[in-house]
Amino acid sequence: MKPGYAVLILLCASYYGKNLCETGYVFQGLAFIPQITDQIETAVVQEKGTAYLNCTAVIDDNQESQISWYRTLDKQQIASGTTLKEPVRRGPHGVSKYAVRFLPGRPSYAPNMAGVDLTKLRTYQLIVRFVDINDANTLFRCVIELRTTPIAEWPTAYGRILVKRAPEILPGLTSQIVNEGESLTLVCIAQGSPTPKISWTRANGRPLSIPGSPQTIYNSTLHIPRVDRYDRGVYRCYAVNNVARSAEYDVMVEVNYAPHVREARFHGAYGQAPEGNYDVTLECIVNGYPDPDLLWYKGVYDPITNNVPLYDNDRYELEKAHSYGAAGTNLTDVFSTLLIRNVRFVDYGNYSCRASNKYGSSFIVNYLFYRFANLRECSSVSDQSICQGSYCPMLGAVSSEVRSNPDGTSVIT
Repeated sequence: MKPGYAVLILLCASYYGKNLCETGYVFQGLAFIPQITDQIETAVVQEKGTAYLNCTAVIDDNQESQISWYRTLDKQQIASGTTLKEPVRRGPHGVSKYAVRFLPGRPSYAPNMAGVDLTKLRTYQLIVRFVDINDANTLFRCVIELRTTPIAEWPTAYGRILVKRAPEILPGLTSQIVNEGESLTLVCIAQGSPTPKISWTRANGRPLSIPGSPQTIYNSTLHIPRVDRYDRGVYRCYAVNNVARSAEYDVMVEVNYAPHVREARFHGAYGQAPEGNYDVTLECIVNGYPDPDLLWYKGVYDPITNNVPLYDNDRYELEKAHSYGAAGTNLTDVFSTLLIRNVRFVDYGNYSCRASNKYGSSFIVNYLFYRFANLRECSSVSDQSICQGSYCPMLGAVSSEVRSNPDGTSVIT
């Protein structure tokens, strides 16, 4: 290059897909003109961490005060040379948010540029502490302020900070109640950087009630077109972006449905002779939501002719307890028991266990019998329904379940 000639230097940086360019001049044989030689690499740092932005330039020792850092978001000057210009922003323990320093040469990852006087090459480094989302929303500008040159021709480069933030799920509904047969939609919204990937699953590991019955759906929205009672339970949203541990959020789904009495059984010395000081317990297993009211009746329940329930007294004791997933039961099952003390002849016969809530009712019939020793003894009993054994007819067996709907109709199953 001949003395007295000027070479136009075009400096560019990329920011969110946009090319930002500035110009500078290098003169040969005339006064030395500083220049910025490299693009500023994006700093990738986790939230609350420390970022380093490196502005590599060719400058004389007496020109260090002419190079500055700015925030473009509010056009605030951060530093000129090694002097902080903006009001010092203190972080925890009184540490300044910003710091600047000069390093000899260029960062090890930057290639050498042909024709650059390496003896004058140095890196003007901006240190940003306690990085937050606001730092990711602005460009940081490194500029050499040449007093005798138009501002538009000042050598300039731009850098930015990519803040990695752990996923965070925004609070929403923690529970939802839906009627059986209706649709259900659950939405999970998460934020973080990079943008988190969201998925839904059931906490108990069961398949989701959607086409294909997958155990997991990778979507922010879970839609179940038709809910049934088995969809009750905890649904879990996961948000993952590989910055930190995944975020989780649980939604408890309750399903309203009419009660179902699914089993009736005995405990104790049934089939014994009366007045033998024996107790017997009749039990039925029920599920429904909301929790149904549970009642026992002597004989077959009828809403008109036999609608007076049994209560606790010296002859009977009634109890209700949740199964909590005991052996042979579902997690939502409820036990209802009727204890009959010192069984007598009048205690033999049918007993009805009835469950009801606002969505319907259901009852099942259990029976208490006496095993007679011979045909004569059995034949002497007028009510054959209390008799069972080789000498007696099989009467008084458990009947079909009868379910009543809120509209008054009944269903026999």
